Amino acid sequence: MTKRVTIQKTTVEHYALLSPGPQHLGEVPNPQELQALTFFHGDTVIAIVGGGFIAPGVIQAWSFISDKVKSCGISFFKRVLQVVKIYINEHDIHRIQFSVKRGYMDGWKFAHSL
Repeated sequence: MTKRVTIQKTTVEHYALLSPGPQHLGEVPNPQELQALTFFHGDTVIAIVGGGFIAPGVIQAWSFISDKVKSCGISFFKRVLQVVKIYINEHDIHRIQFSVKRGYMDGWKFAHSL
């Protein structure tokens, strides 16, 4: 049976289950202050993605991604895109801003594709 990418509301415990990729070296999230969604591939946490409104209709998005996301990249991308479309439609979003670490080309490609 193929494992699906599923989504849950992030809990503090999810951060301990994530093994962030090298692009997150030196970055430490503060889970108590973040609203986010956790993406799982089977039982494995592959990403935690969140964001917040910084102006009416404008969201600043962020993520912590595991290298394990590469094993299900297309499914992960489709699930993120699904969430983005829901937010756009439900909250009248006209702009989503992403922060991507300089030199992290996979992140740049991903953000550009959305």
